[in-house]
Amino acid sequence: MRLLDAALRALSERPLFVLALARPEVHDVFPGLWSSRRLQELRLRELPTKEAERLAAHVLGGRAAPPAIERIARLSAGNAFYLEELIRATAEGKDEGLPETIVGMVQSRLGALADEDRRALRAASVFGETFCKGKTIRRRRNKPE
Repeated sequence: MRLLDAALRALSERPLFVLALARPEVHDVFPGLWSSRRLQELRLRELPTKEAERLAAHVLGGRAAPPAIERIARLSAGNAFYLEELIRATAEGKDEGLPETIVGMVQSRLGALADEDRRALRAASVFGETFCKGKTIRRRRNKPE
């Protein structure tokens, strides 16, 4: 990033086009990145469910029933990479579970989190999508009879 920034500074009077792709957390890792440059930032939004379904149905043609198309769109959660991998897996007849590419990507992202954040996600995986921080959950112990 520093090398690219130096090139942009040194060549500021010359025509130069740079396409940089990054995840949103790039701003946390590199605060003020290229703030002194003429920058145009485009943020991609999630792919809407109906559009994901339409794209999956188009790519798969008649090889997948509507429930499979809906499942693909739901599991992709608007993520174009996940959608592509789910479509590919379905086309290859591997429509059970998640493709290894998605599992690997998620594991990599989880591995980069702080321990406290991973513990919170582990709790969320047990309690579901909605749960409250700070609530104490007590397990019942079987009383001897």
